[in-house]
Order: sequence, then structure tokens, then C-alpha cells
Amino acid sequence: MKKSKTLTVDDASYVSCRIDNFVHEKCDYLSREHVKRKISAGDIRLNDQIVKASKSLHVGDVITVTYDIPDVTEPVFIKIIFEDENMIIIDKPAHMSCHPSSRHLTYNVLAQMKSAYPQSNFRLLHRLDRETSGLLMLSKHKTIHQRVSRLFEERKIYKEYRALTYGKIQKSNGSIVKMIVDDTSSEIRIKKTTVDDGVGATPRGCPITNYELIRYIGDFSLLKIIPKTGKQHQIRVHLASIGYPIVGDKIYGLNERFFLDYVEDRGTMHCVPTSDDLIFDRHALHASRIAFTHPMTGESIDIDINPDNSLMWLPAGTEDMLKNRLNSNK
Repeated sequence: MKKSKTLTVDDASYVSCRIDNFVHEKCDYLSREHVKRKISAGDIRLNDQIVKASKSLHVGDVITVTYDIPDVTEPVFIKIIFEDENMIIIDKPAHMSCHPSSRHLTYNVLAQMKSAYPQSNFRLLHRLDRETSGLLMLSKHKTIHQRVSRLFEERKIYKEYRALTYGKIQKSNGSIVKMIVDDTSSEIRIKKTTVDDGVGATPRGCPITNYELIRYIGDFSLLKIIPKTGKQHQIRVHLASIGYPIVGDKIYGLNERFFLDYVEDRGTMHCVPTSDDLIFDRHALHASRIAFTHPMTGESIDIDINPDNSLMWLPAGTEDMLKNRLNSNK
């Protein structure tokens, strides 16, 4: 399926700006090189005309960016872990977005749940990154949504993750306490980085990620992750900041070029660029446990879908493969 994005030059400050520079600034994720390739291929046009990348713009110009949107239209089985009249907790598959986007109109949790429960009005109570698998909570009505949201705000919901990282982590346990900000040096607009104020005190609201080593697997580390806060990309950027990025992470792993190639090639769950270094077509992060007091019933809810710390959430044979592999990162 083809989709087009229209950009209008309505600011005089862009007069005489090159079209490739303008599109690079306005379009998320696209690198300069890919913008130039799309212009040459006629997938980026100025006033419906094919032009060169160096073409200067004028106020009122209309730029059309066209790209393919592969998507999944068939219903996908989603495993239900817990359900009552108030909420539902699912085991989200890796590669499934939580909510619709321009690239994933139907292959997302909300669309799939609506397909399975046509009369429902599910709302996400929190989010997982698209490639992260595991426990995800959805509300069925406004009251439960407000009450569970309050529990998240008050940090009364306990969450655990399993993460597989490059390298043998040196400390068997620890806390990563670092502020997270936009990485303005990266071509990836959604990429974050950490900053250290150098003072030693923990700023109010500073993200905190606790970790414990479960075991080494070859030259890799399997970790239990207990985030105390819930910032975007928190676990991924925090682990990368101490030198142990998550295996398969295209943004915070060995080379962010993996992510740029993925986006520029319009990768989907069926077409993900892989390399010997990535190992997997997803990042190895799994939301394995969630515990809280049910705000409507008072019941103690404690769900653990990885109690034996196995790698069942990754491809079959992963553990043996990792044991026989030399890690190039450490």
C-alpha cells in the first residue's frame, strides 16, 4: 500500500532552502542520503514534478513524499494472561506496536484487540516499545483507567523485565540513575541519551533502573531489570550508557545505522534488516512480571510469565547459539 505525506513551504525562512535539506528536517527518521535517493527515484516531488536534490524552495511550494506501507491485515492471536470486568493483561508479541501509526495501521495492539472484541473500548494503561514483548495492561472503562493510572503515577505498580545484553556485566547488581534527554547529535530523532550533572545528588524525577545479573550466557549477560520510573526508552538507554546495550537494539546497540536502514527500507516485522552483530530481528527485552493491588477489588495481582528465567521469549535454540558465539562488543 502506498502512502503520501504532504509538506508545504509556508515559512519565508525556508526560501532558497534546498529540497533535500527541507525534507530531512521535516521527515522523522530519514537520513540525508535516503532523502536524496527518494528524490532521484521520484518518490519525493516538488509541485508534482521530479526535481534535483539541490532544487531551491519558495513559499507556497508543495512537496509530496511517497512510500510503501506494508501492513498485516489478518487478525493475530494475542495471548490473554489476565482478564476481569475492569481490565485485561496480555502477552504482547515482539514487533507489534501498541497503538496505530502510519506504518502499522492494523498490526497494533489496539486494532487487534478491537478486532477480537468489537464491542470493547480498550485503552492502554502503559506502553511497550514495538520490539519489546511481554505484559501489557489495558483498561475496559474510565474508572479503572483513572485508578490504575494513579497507581503508575504513585509508583505502586511493580514491573520486572528480562534483558539480554552484549558483554559480561561486571557488577552483579546495581542502580543506574541518570537523566535522559534527546540525543541532538544523532540522525535518529527519537534517540535519547543520558547526562550526568556531576554533583552526585539525584535530581527530582531522575529515571532509575535497577538490575541484577541472572547469569552469563557465553559472552552475554541475562539481567533482571526493575525500573523505578517509566521514561521513554529508559531501560535501553540506561544499559547502553554503562556499556552493556541490549542485544539486537538498532538504536542503542552497536551501530545506529541498523535503525536508519530499517526505517529507510520501510522494514516491517516481515522484513527486518539483520546482521551478524544484531543477532536477532528485535531487541532482546521482555516485560516478564507485573504486580499491584487491584484498585477495584483489592485483590493482590502478581503475574510472572518468566519465573524460570528461561529464554523462551526469544527464538528456539538461542541459549546454545549464544554459548557458542564470540561477542565482538567486549
